[in-house]
Amino acid sequence: MQGINRRHLQDSSITGLPSPDCGENSDGKWASRLLRECATAMSEKNSSKIHHLLWMLNELASPYGDCDQKLAFYFLQALFCKATDSGQRCYKTLISVAQKSHSFDSIRKLILKFQEASPWTTFGHVASNGAILGSLRR
Repeated sequence: MQGINRRHLQDSSITGLPSPDCGENSDGKWASRLLRECATAMSEKNSSKIHHLLWMLNELASPYGDCDQKLAFYFLQALFCKATDSGQRCYKTLISVAQKSHSFDSIRKLILKFQEASPWTTFGHVASNGAILGSLRR
């Protein structure tokens, strides 16, 4: 699958950009070049080029890959929000998720739910606290 996409990138007539594997003349930063080209196409309202570049970025992007793949993944999400005019909604969703996931109360509730589901964790805490208390009494 990656081979197909890399062949598309190597064809400079499609994107006007050098391939990510082109060696000496390239600094290897294919994601920033493709993203810049896609943003330019969006500002020019060139829908066929936008569609093609977004497809290429979607195929190459990964939140778990190298720096270029991560850059492509997160900026592709931003470009999609821009293209669909859903930027404010995406931002509000991300903020609410971040606030919920980092609050002390939500973490405490999560730990309590885990202890309810697995009583062995509570037993382990009680047993270890008893052993510590016993060693301090001696």
